[in-house]
Amino acid sequence: MLKSITKFGDFFEVIIIGGGPAGCAVALKLHQLNPELAKHSIILEKSCHPREKVCGGALTLHAETILAQLGVNLDVSHAFIRNSRFVYGQANINLPEDGVAKKVIRRDEFDNFLIKQVKNRDFKVAEQTKVIDITTHRDFVAVRTNRGDLKAKVVVSADGVSAILRKTPGFNPKGRISRLWLIETPVDPTKHPVFQDQVLHVDFSYVRCGIKGYYWEFPSYINNAPHINQGLVDSNLKCGTRINGKNLLCQILRERNVLFQPENIKCHPLRQFDPKDIFAQPRRLLTGDAIGTDPLFSEGISQALALGCIAAESITQAFSKNDFTFADYKQKILSSRVGQELKTYNFLSKYIWGFMFEPFLCSLYNDQSLRNLMGYSYGGQTNILKNKTVIAKALIKHLLLLWPRLKKFRQQTSITTFLLNMPKA
Repeated sequence: MLKSITKFGDFFEVIIIGGGPAGCAVALKLHQLNPELAKHSIILEKSCHPREKVCGGALTLHAETILAQLGVNLDVSHAFIRNSRFVYGQANINLPEDGVAKKVIRRDEFDNFLIKQVKNRDFKVAEQTKVIDITTHRDFVAVRTNRGDLKAKVVVSADGVSAILRKTPGFNPKGRISRLWLIETPVDPTKHPVFQDQVLHVDFSYVRCGIKGYYWEFPSYINNAPHINQGLVDSNLKCGTRINGKNLLCQILRERNVLFQPENIKCHPLRQFDPKDIFAQPRRLLTGDAIGTDPLFSEGISQALALGCIAAESITQAFSKNDFTFADYKQKILSSRVGQELKTYNFLSKYIWGFMFEPFLCSLYNDQSLRNLMGYSYGGQTNILKNKTVIAKALIKHLLLLWPRLKKFRQQTSITTFLLNMPKA
């Protein structure tokens, strides 16, 4: 029998809903900025760690940097990554080895590690506590859970795509949704190229089947046993007939002679970041995946950590000024590094997952500076918006040479021949 949550008390300064990367980042940053405020705050997690999370698990260098700034030493088992590789037909586009990511960590282990870091700082955590309803009053927010009723001056929704705060007045419950399908299969690491090359394999060839995303293969370990984490993500930016992602993934796996059971394929929705969305209301704010993930390549962990830190900073300032309107919260996000890049990815996704798809890959294939920019942007070493001159020069150059380069690119990728053997969606 669960103990009553009132063992912690029933009134808090801050209630954080969700114990994933975003919620943990809010807690860790609050503890760093204002330990007294953190002492009277709590995380509510509906599950119990370690709990399953459907995710590729690649941790960018940017995420590692944020964790280091939060005083977290990332001591958790992982598969080492040397570089990230884009694939299109028979062409390989290698991003810089000192950018993007170096670790793949199963999300159940990563999230469990983070929640332990929060608990180690004596931050209150109530697991197996599901939020049922939220009502906002003048001086507090009432939170009804399966373990009792609570009140707080501020409530943060860090509970992902189905964030409960989005169902409260003033927020937009809708939005563009991607879908992610994943399966993990055991392999011999001495024979599988992903383990041999220590690479994040991201294959865009199946865009020609109609998806707006990619197929991936990442190395992973489950109980120290080597596995391949493989899956499919579809941004589905346009309305219309949806491709059955699970069926397509099954066809791709069969094409690659992977032994698997279709019932073991897991699905998870992702909310895409939209700068026009509403991120806060008085005493209530969204963070992490509740705001949205990168609409271009569906990266979410580093952005969840960064957004969690911004939420904590805004909350700290709200208490210092006794102003809980959070009127400038959205502007803080949009003007931040993570907000600027999410806006850029949101803009680019509308074209890259459309008529600019092949020209985009062709440009990366032919231009090392663009490959470096993309890799270092996701790795956190540079801000893509501060390199407008590099991007502009490269785009002008490629536009002038577009048709001959695109024709040569298609020949080099053998994409026409590749399509003949491709699964039919």
